[in-house]
Amino acid sequence: MARRDPPPEFENASWRETLEIIWIVFQTLAMPLAFMAGTLGLLVWILLALLSNVWTVIFPLGIFGVVILWFVRRDRREAAKLIAERDGLAPPGPRRPGL
Repeated sequence: MARRDPPPEFENASWRETLEIIWIVFQTLAMPLAFMAGTLGLLVWILLALLSNVWTVIFPLGIFGVVILWFVRRDRREAAKLIAERDGLAPPGPRRPGL
């Protein structure tokens, strides 16, 4: 009879390494997941408020409007900074590549 060699042994990753990888992925995705969950929760809240009474939707729609206003103002502020940096009106400092 031919002698068989034992199968090669593989080093398995420990549970600690696996949990560290999961934690790093969770930290990376936490903000987008929280934003999506908050948006979905707000939409469900608006729908339930509309189904119960039209006047109860004022508060969730107000929150939705404030969030949209915050994003618009932040975007305008960032655009103004980039335009000022491009035109040389920004205070001296490290420049972005490509400007």
